[in-house]
Amino acid sequence: MAASGEGLNYAVAVDGSDLSHKAFDAVACLFSQKPEKDDRFFVIHVKDSSKDYLPAHLTPKHIIEDAKTGCIKRRITEDKVITVLEEKEGSTLSTLLSVARKEHIDFLGIGSYGRKGPKSSTSTFGTVSDGALRDCPASIVIAKPSSTIPDQSVHFMVCVDNSPNSWRAADMAIAMAKRTVSPDITLLYVDRFESFKQKVMEKADKKLADNDIHGQGVFLKKGPKSIGETIVDYAIEHDVHFVVLGSTGHKHQAGNAHTVGTVSGYCAHHAPMCTVLVKPKM
Repeated sequence: MAASGEGLNYAVAVDGSDLSHKAFDAVACLFSQKPEKDDRFFVIHVKDSSKDYLPAHLTPKHIIEDAKTGCIKRRITEDKVITVLEEKEGSTLSTLLSVARKEHIDFLGIGSYGRKGPKSSTSTFGTVSDGALRDCPASIVIAKPSSTIPDQSVHFMVCVDNSPNSWRAADMAIAMAKRTVSPDITLLYVDRFESFKQKVMEKADKKLADNDIHGQGVFLKKGPKSIGETIVDYAIEHDVHFVVLGSTGHKHQAGNAHTVGTVSGYCAHHAPMCTVLVKPKM
């Protein structure tokens, strides 16, 4: 991953499906407004040369050209764009993860399912999406069918608690927010107890002030619903565009890129808006 103070490597996996177009728009929204000098935008397509029967709009050439057109529409300059057309080796997932590692991707955008279409449940991800969520070393931006992608003003909501992973998520969200024109960040803390309320809220306020970011810290006392359900309800009620969480919480303090915590997993699968799962620093 890019080191602190360096540019960020954003990427999106495209396959010609409607949801990969939405994932493209989500990552492009985060990238295109105020990119920093060394930021890069990767468009990744894993091709399978054995599939010579694909319709024209699903051929690798068309998919990459379509993405380039999308970059022009989003005013992402050519010097920022890197296209990666990778031949499938093993599975699509393993090839995609290999590219993410090789290119030191910080954020990988992906649709919750691909060309095979939606699963029986809207909360069920496709094979590649589910595998990337768990196994990709990069943080994952997941686009859903119901996700709303803003043109400029982006409302981020970061779920924080007293764990280091949640504050890493806050730092990454602030880095993304600084690259948008008029961001708003809510740092949301949900707990059944108020033992850490003052400490967490003071830290939230200080982080926003130190980074000169418009936003607010919010504490919600957990009611009869689970913490994940409470987070999703708040995000819906307050028109959040991107819910940002550490991929793990208190139970996995050591940090494991292959672990997704209970709350993070629930929000990734059930929040209707785009969800960003920030992986531990490896």
